[in-house]
Amino acid sequence: MHPCMRYRFALILSLLCSVMTVNSAFGDDAGKTPSLVFAADASNDLYVIAHESMQGKVARADTPLQAVKAATDGGGVVLAADGYPDKPLVVADEVFAIAKRKGLKLYLEFPAAGTAGLKLDGPAKNSLKRLVVNQDGVLDGLKKMHILDPHECVYIPVRQEIDPKRRWLTLAKVAGYDTAVYGFSGGADPMPAVFTHVDPKSGQEMIVATTGLSHLIRGRLAPTARWDAFWESVLNDYLLPKGGVDLRWTPLLHPMYAKDDTLPKNARIEAIERGIEWFSNSRQL
Repeated sequence: MHPCMRYRFALILSLLCSVMTVNSAFGDDAGKTPSLVFAADASNDLYVIAHESMQGKVARADTPLQAVKAATDGGGVVLAADGYPDKPLVVADEVFAIAKRKGLKLYLEFPAAGTAGLKLDGPAKNSLKRLVVNQDGVLDGLKKMHILDPHECVYIPVRQEIDPKRRWLTLAKVAGYDTAVYGFSGGADPMPAVFTHVDPKSGQEMIVATTGLSHLIRGRLAPTARWDAFWESVLNDYLLPKGGVDLRWTPLLHPMYAKDDTLPKNARIEAIERGIEWFSNSRQL
């Protein structure tokens, strides 16, 4: 083969390999210019919701490294914990170095100890603690001391001091139905649950969640309206350059009728029958 032809063949092969690498990183979203890239399984709740709500302006990669390489400069990247609740997410230092160089905005959840220089313990099971908004003016639609319920989640205890100004949500035992009426007094030590953090090696800033908040349907996170507000604020105000995301999702458990629905005549009887059926199916009697 002529040397010139060999050069052209090698160049074409190199370009094809590059395209295949990008397509692999983007999974089913290949060929699109994404506003947001997820390092997550295709079944991840937040990825599915965002993909449907943003009409395909979301891409997915299999690993954190693929995600930051595929993301456009200045874009947002969600590093979701596919191994939640059993296996914390391990992210290499190279990921944060690339993110810093490209000016990316990161969300990191359920991280393993040492990730991004964080001082953390091993996973712990939540017992009666709820998530409480730590301050006003950070999460749009949520006020200080508003309560969000993660139920019996698994979380990563934080073993370093987090500046109160960087804390967004705190895991604590509090009194109140939807608002912590007495603050953090009277319960066990409050634990930072969502906060901003700067990796000491790369200087990359990120949002850190110590539990699997991207699994909002599987984890039955409640109430729906407040988790809507939380995720829309994270996406619109921090991860996406232009914002404008309006999430739409249906929880596994929800009322049979909407607030303004007219109840049928047999609604009371039907409710009693369903209640009896639930106890029968649960085999508690």
